[in-house]
Amino acid sequence: MHTLPIPGPNTPDVPLLGQVVGGRYRVQALIARGSMGRIYRAHDLLLERSVVMKWLARPAARNDAALRLQREGRVLASLHSPFIVKVHDQGVHDDQPYLVMELVPGRPLSQVLERGCLEVRRAVRITRQLLRALSVLHTEGFVHRDLKPSNLMLQHLGSDGHEHLVLLDFGLVKHTRERRDEELTLPGTMVGTPLFIAPEILYGASPTPSADLFSVGVLLFQMLTGHPPFHGDTPARVLQAIMQDDPAPLRQVQPGLRPLDALQWIVDHCLAKDPAHRFRSVAELDRALALVQDHLDTGAPLPALFLRQGRTTIGPQRTPRSRLSCWRRRRG
Repeated sequence: MHTLPIPGPNTPDVPLLGQVVGGRYRVQALIARGSMGRIYRAHDLLLERSVVMKWLARPAARNDAALRLQREGRVLASLHSPFIVKVHDQGVHDDQPYLVMELVPGRPLSQVLERGCLEVRRAVRITRQLLRALSVLHTEGFVHRDLKPSNLMLQHLGSDGHEHLVLLDFGLVKHTRERRDEELTLPGTMVGTPLFIAPEILYGASPTPSADLFSVGVLLFQMLTGHPPFHGDTPARVLQAIMQDDPAPLRQVQPGLRPLDALQWIVDHCLAKDPAHRFRSVAELDRALALVQDHLDTGAPLPALFLRQGRTTIGPQRTPRSRLSCWRRRRG
């Protein structure tokens, strides 16, 4: 697993190194750090295995942040999928809450994308595995809200060289039945990473599975082209682009993509501004990608629906309902 450079053992950034926490977890190395907390590699002395420990920074280890970490542990404990990171334990040490999770060896997608775009087969395989993780999450009524390359770990398994994806970091997960007054985020606070936030969220709508599908579309576009679909020289301008601009056509950004029409159709139906014009479920998006994968693997012909303009479902048709205009009026 990639490990960031570690400060000296006496610096305040790594006070836990060498300590045994909870009578069983010896903290060994700092993996990542941010404004809200730290991620360490540790050794489980009881079960003789390596684990990951997620800690909140002391200023964040109170109130809503601590409750969010506790909820993250409970949500992960309720989800069972080979594509979702497993939680082993949670506790409090020296007034600091922590989670203990499986150590997932591999490379984050963010590191892979530093080399540029991915081959189409690889991008489709990765996306379909992510959808399998989201299927479990959405079936249980949760929305992830923070899908991005750094939260997708890729493992190389088997002699065929294919990768296995594991979805990490459920710190912003939210149940779709959660009321506004139950949220653990302050009103007016933006939740998520700007490049991957769905436009309806920016207009103040409650998150739904469709918002996760928008994020999947951003990820797919970036894997296919090596660039995000929305641009701006500041976070505010990126958000403005998400709300107002259409992404550049794939043929303009990466003209050699094949099958171009099918991939464009899928990206368009992920990144529609109106959630009613997107794929209506993880399963529907996966069916579209399965057709592309079958075409790439076997040469099977693609259905004519990929050549149609506008909203077309793979499965039962529904009537589109535009809500963005309502959100704009409400926010205005």
